Amino acid sequence: MKLFKYLAIALGGVLVLLVALGAYVALTFDAERVKGELARVVQEKKQRTLRIDGAADLSFWPGIGMKLEQVSLSERASDQVFASLDAARVSLQLLPLLRKYIVIDAVELTGARATVVRRKDGSTNIDDLLAREEEPSPALRFDIGGVKLERAHLAYRDEQTGQSAALSDLDVNTGRLGNAAAGRLSVSARFTLAQPDSAGDLELAGSYRYDLARGDFAVSDLDARLSGGLAGIKGERQTDAFELKLDAPRLALAGDKAGGEAVRLAAKFSGAQRVVDARLELSGVAGPLDAMNIEKLAFDVDARFGDRTIKGGLSSPVTANLQARTVELPKYGGEFHIVDPNMPAKSVKLPLSGSLRGDLARGTAAGSLAARFDESQIQAKFDVIRFDPLAFAFDVDIDKLNADRYRTARSTPSAAPARGNAKAEEPIDLSALRKLDARGTLRIGQLQVADVKASNVRMEIRSEGGRLEAAPHSANLYNGKLSGVLALNANNDSLALKQTLSNVSSNPLMKDALDKEKLKGLLGR
Repeated sequence: MKLFKYLAIALGGVLVLLVALGAYVALTFDAERVKGELARVVQEKKQRTLRIDGAADLSFWPGIGMKLEQVSLSERASDQVFASLDAARVSLQLLPLLRKYIVIDAVELTGARATVVRRKDGSTNIDDLLAREEEPSPALRFDIGGVKLERAHLAYRDEQTGQSAALSDLDVNTGRLGNAAAGRLSVSARFTLAQPDSAGDLELAGSYRYDLARGDFAVSDLDARLSGGLAGIKGERQTDAFELKLDAPRLALAGDKAGGEAVRLAAKFSGAQRVVDARLELSGVAGPLDAMNIEKLAFDVDARFGDRTIKGGLSSPVTANLQARTVELPKYGGEFHIVDPNMPAKSVKLPLSGSLRGDLARGTAAGSLAARFDESQIQAKFDVIRFDPLAFAFDVDIDKLNADRYRTARSTPSAAPARGNAKAEEPIDLSALRKLDARGTLRIGQLQVADVKASNVRMEIRSEGGRLEAAPHSANLYNGKLSGVLALNANNDSLALKQTLSNVSSNPLMKDALDKEKLKGLLGR
């Protein structure tokens, strides 16, 4: 009984001490001094101005904490506001501080607003906030019971690309956070994007588990959705509705290894003239991060563009090095079925196979393609020199191609107006060439376009700075020979053609082939 008595006395003494300490802090707490000290430290460390125009209140329940209102932070060495919030509340436990162990009961932010800017030189307006000034003490640990973010607005602006994006009405709720923790996460927001012009809603929910010291990360029951409207596709004014859904039952990175069940991504776009339903699934994820294997990647699409429909899919095993940021599809294969009532052939099947390798760190890719398009056998190789802006090289070999089988009734030469009633031709739209940087070789064994037949067609193609040249190009026309230079210029929407013809006078078939309308068809005009 004496033991309990002594414990009660000791506990009572501790409680008295804590109450006395709380009373002292409450009586001596000077809000203006706290505001001034916080502003001084921020100015000294970050050269930013911190303003607290509202109240600064101290609380003791459910833990020691402080509530700040009407807070703003300036840009570095500037009076311009970078971020602001309506209210912030942080509460922590006292006793763990004695063991250099920070236990924060809760972090609550209301009405936070901030804009991140990437400048033309590649730097950002938060570089100084992300910089580490000193390594934290290894004995110092942190533990947060949860973070709650309400009615936030976060914006991003890229002065290099002109891109901008924003998240508004952002609500975030997390479970426990710390050096190692597990909990539930939920996020909801309204988003807008400038390129392409789109807006919609984001919802995400799932469970997480991580250990920073061991490098372990895992998510489960992850369900993410994006839905909204996408405008300005190919310059059109109409808006397409879209919905993206991500489902990951279990995905984990443990140290230098990865593993998980199937990860599924579904995307649907729907508008007046098009409907696209696509699905991507990864299954059998396993292996170390520098040699990760995905047993199967499967992609399926069911799309309609006006009267045309496209159905099919591809699948392949995948190997990846996440540390070097490389990915490889060593052997992909699949088939697509295209149906178009305006094509003379009505429908075609496109089986294809090949390989693909990408290096995200360097921004390059390379691959091969073998396909059979109707009666044509196609062999191609390509190298992407860079992705932004896109530049690539190619080598394409087609044994035979009858383009007339796929020309719609609207594009046949017979639809041309009579000579006496001819209208002025519409200017050629070459705008797509302005961003095209490509070079390569195209070979076609037998070619038919607009009833013109050619063989041994060869073009050395180069496109750069808005100008495309097929120089030289050559083809056999019946018993004659055609060679020369073709140049398209998007800067002034012009076409230049220089030809060398042989055996024309002795070949009436070739004279007929060089009829103006048929030659336009041969050149793809």
